[in-house]
Amino acid sequence: NGFSAKMSLEEAAQIRELPEVLEVYPDEIWQIDTDVSPAFIGVDQIWSGDAVPGTDGAKGAGTIVGIIDTGINMTHPSFQETTPLDGYVYPAPAGGYKGLCATDPAGHVCNDKLIGVWDMLNGTDGHDTLDHGSHTAGTAAGNRIQINYNGATVIISGMAPNAQVLSYKVCGSSGCPSSAS
Repeated sequence: NGFSAKMSLEEAAQIRELPEVLEVYPDEIWQIDTDVSPAFIGVDQIWSGDAVPGTDGAKGAGTIVGIIDTGINMTHPSFQETTPLDGYVYPAPAGGYKGLCATDPAGHVCNDKLIGVWDMLNGTDGHDTLDHGSHTAGTAAGNRIQINYNGATVIISGMAPNAQVLSYKVCGSSGCPSSAS
């Protein structure tokens, strides 16, 4: 329970002293940055094993992340089997590729990183035309890749870059029917 208000530093100090007020925080302006997310939330300390013993270098290895969203951009470097920044070798998916990657491999090319794609809307097209599902998948489990962002070379990464990905397209341009998810 909280509220936002414009006030002077003196007024904020007075409110902070009230017994029913837990804390007063100044408003901060944050910028949209995809290249600092792992360090911002401290996941790099999990990668190194500093925060959680026994996780040294795992970076999500052995985990399968299911993304329920607008589909996936299967050709994006975030979902390629190998990248120049990370030589991790993904295990082959048990039982082979899943969903449209198995039934329509010419139109839905998977690899040992992106192991399955489903289209819960019409069953035939798991491609992400809205970019939201790809962004979500990249944030959760995208590979470590180098990109050019506004003229600067930066490295971006998902929280679990060595995790494998399954994509479920349940949303389209008209929304996300509950029957699809």
